[in-house]
Amino acid sequence: MPRRSCGRAAWEFLKFVSGPEAQKIVVETTGYMPTNLRASGPEFLAPFYDKNPNFRTVSQQIERAKPWQGYPGGQSVKIWRTQREIIHAVMRGETPVEAGLDRMVKESNALMKSS
Repeated sequence: MPRRSCGRAAWEFLKFVSGPEAQKIVVETTGYMPTNLRASGPEFLAPFYDKNPNFRTVSQQIERAKPWQGYPGGQSVKIWRTQREIIHAVMRGETPVEAGLDRMVKESNALMKSS
């Protein structure tokens, strides 16, 4: 495929996945919040939400949604999982709060530096 065709195909794909049609598919499959406000409207997700009112709750939180920042270095998912494990250990009473906080800082910093 010529380079220009690849660029055009990539652009068309990006337009689709960020548009309401693709967001409808994602929401109906996963229950996630649509990233396109138009997707929640009458021609896309409204009928789904009418049949599945529990799924509507997520879309009603869109005004509260904020950007989700990652950590530097490309280890964000591993850092979040590590932090989650530490928080769970603190909540279960297996790790004292201060020790958990110290461990979270140490392990998060190490993961950011290792990337």
